Amino acid sequence: MKEPLVGRDSELRALSALLASEARIVTLRGPIGVGKSSLAREVTRELPSVVTVDLHAESAPEALDDLERDTELVVLDGADGVLGALRARLGAWLERAPGLTLLVTARESLGLPGEGVLEVAPLPVPVAELSGPAAELFLAHARRARPGYSPSTAEAAVVVELLRELDGLPLAIELTAPRLAVMGPAALLHRTRQNRAPGALERAMAGAFAALEPAEQAALVDLSVFAGGFSLEAAEGVLEAPALERVAQLRQKSWVLARELGQGEVRLSLSGSVRDFARHQAAPERLARARARHAEWFAAWAQGASAPAAERENLQAVLESVLESGPVTARQAEPALRVLIALAAGTRQGPDRRYLALLEPVLERTRDSGADPGLLAHALWMSGSARRRAGDDARALGDLGRALQVARSISAAGVESRVLAELAELLAARGERAAASEHAQAALSAATRADDRRFEVLALITLAQVEPGRAEALLERAAALSTALGDAGARVEIDLARAESCLDDAAHGRAETWVEAARQHASTPRDRAACALMSVRIEHDRGATAPSRYAALAQAAREQGLGDVEGLALGLGGLTAAEQGQLGEAHALVSAALGLSELPERAFFGALARWLDARVLPGADASEALPAPTGRWWSRAAARLLRAPEAPPLPANALVVGPDGRWFQAPGALPVSLERRKPLAKIVDCLARARLAGDDACLSWSELQAAGWPGERVLPEAGAHRVRVAISTLRKLGLAPHLLTRGTGYLLDASLPLVRASE
Repeated sequence: MKEPLVGRDSELRALSALLASEARIVTLRGPIGVGKSSLAREVTRELPSVVTVDLHAESAPEALDDLERDTELVVLDGADGVLGALRARLGAWLERAPGLTLLVTARESLGLPGEGVLEVAPLPVPVAELSGPAAELFLAHARRARPGYSPSTAEAAVVVELLRELDGLPLAIELTAPRLAVMGPAALLHRTRQNRAPGALERAMAGAFAALEPAEQAALVDLSVFAGGFSLEAAEGVLEAPALERVAQLRQKSWVLARELGQGEVRLSLSGSVRDFARHQAAPERLARARARHAEWFAAWAQGASAPAAERENLQAVLESVLESGPVTARQAEPALRVLIALAAGTRQGPDRRYLALLEPVLERTRDSGADPGLLAHALWMSGSARRRAGDDARALGDLGRALQVARSISAAGVESRVLAELAELLAARGERAAASEHAQAALSAATRADDRRFEVLALITLAQVEPGRAEALLERAAALSTALGDAGARVEIDLARAESCLDDAAHGRAETWVEAARQHASTPRDRAACALMSVRIEHDRGATAPSRYAALAQAAREQGLGDVEGLALGLGGLTAAEQGQLGEAHALVSAALGLSELPERAFFGALARWLDARVLPGADASEALPAPTGRWWSRAAARLLRAPEAPPLPANALVVGPDGRWFQAPGALPVSLERRKPLAKIVDCLARARLAGDDACLSWSELQAAGWPGERVLPEAGAHRVRVAISTLRKLGLAPHLLTRGTGYLLDASLPLVRASE
């Protein structure tokens, strides 16, 4: 029995209505791989007197002349190559057979009188949870190749990202999902980003691209420099040819997609597979010119933009192209910095860390050079923000102090507000509450002088953080301003700040309500990760969270490049483990968090690590005090830590292995975290299970390969080498005396007591 189409109920109803109408020609129009042929087959499956002609295999429509006169419905599938001939012949053909209806599938409509057209769009992709039609289709095809596949929480987040990379195109999903038989979701996501279009889809695009006029091909290549989407105005700034005509032609032929935003606004885009394909068709010189025009247009646009977050992906694309171009020239530096400033304008976190490499050349070229001092002030603020988040408070204070001096000297009140807010957060983290409150209030005053509502919103959020007694009123005002601005990103941060305030008061139900409100506006991986982290913190406060919940969030954040979220999740997982008396697990997680350059509350977790040292290492100094809490939620966590059960005494010479091998502790040593080294963790877990099953258990390289990289198929030589490298690394990390080689296999020393730490 044929499986029904996934997620196409509304299209099937609309197509059935068109076929029942007076229209004698009905065209299913849409991009390559969207499922037009499948939709046509499904709607006609049980209809009588239907003839299907596969025009993919026909060079011309002459074969249609031989159809029986009493045929009621003819499906002309894949008509793109013969549209001209069809337009010339169909009128006479329909006149000769008055009872006939034609259903045509093509990338563009025929444009004939009385034609009914249904545009087929890609399947909606999930925003956060692995649900919806695209997810259903992906899992169905994945399970045919990998029966029983059920993604873990961390894997589900990766699959969501993968579906976004595939743009919801059914053909791309159906071709990609079976690859899970030989690799995990993270590896599949990486491969997809490296080579987005599966072979069949790429071949179809090559044929369709060759059929375009040269001017249309050139325009498509130029449009491929956009990321995420673009407006017609932006297209006019990038295309060399008249944009309206070229974009309309490509839109008619389903190369350009369109999404209605409301109030008559339209957002244009290329699917990711089309964008990557078009870039590979371009001469490097042409693509470089298009990227330069793209950078210049967005640098100019960003200066006056009221909501730069709407073009975040394009602004990031500008920076990516600069970073990929080798040494940054002075001509590239200033537009890139303007874009960087726009990206940071609507957030309190500052720009993404990977773009901060641009700051040094910009600062060098603008320092004492007479260049725009406003740019210099912004660059110094961003540098100070980055240093603060990396825990380098001394250098952060130097950069922020200089930024404040420059901003005040040129009366740049907006920049002054951002710098003062940054200083307020730095002072609050150091426990200097009065000074922090004074700086936050000054930041709000400067934002009011600047008459910039975005800066005012950010200053209000900062002030609410350092003055929790006024948080509710301050955040209510910030919410009203962000709603007026239409800034969804600010709304996420405000709603999460409200959740934080409720969590401080242990009002868990109200906190969950605000998290759900934030989720409704979350549109970026960072926003979604922040919402998930807050939800787990609420569970944590109720005493219902295992360290593994935080570990799963850390894994998902790592795969999305969110270093600060990963660090906080790891640190909080360590805190939870310590509260539950799992001191080895706690030390390993906190150590992994401190190993990241971006870690919020670094001072807290550093003190927590020293506190754990005193309890994990035999004979260590136990005088280290608990870290000073920075809020009521943290105070309750510290209180739970003081009441935590003592860890059961372990044999002095025991090797301790944590849950799932996420850490190990050799005799007389500190725990070693494998949280960021999943294959090594799986190998340690496998070795420990084998050791406990029998003293003489010896595992071959193939067994360890299967344990460390489940589902991956590699050549024997490569697999053996991979395992040898893993074993060597584990020995360097502290297992050298205890991880033995026997013949061609490996085992843990049977004479050494082995203890498994429980969840």
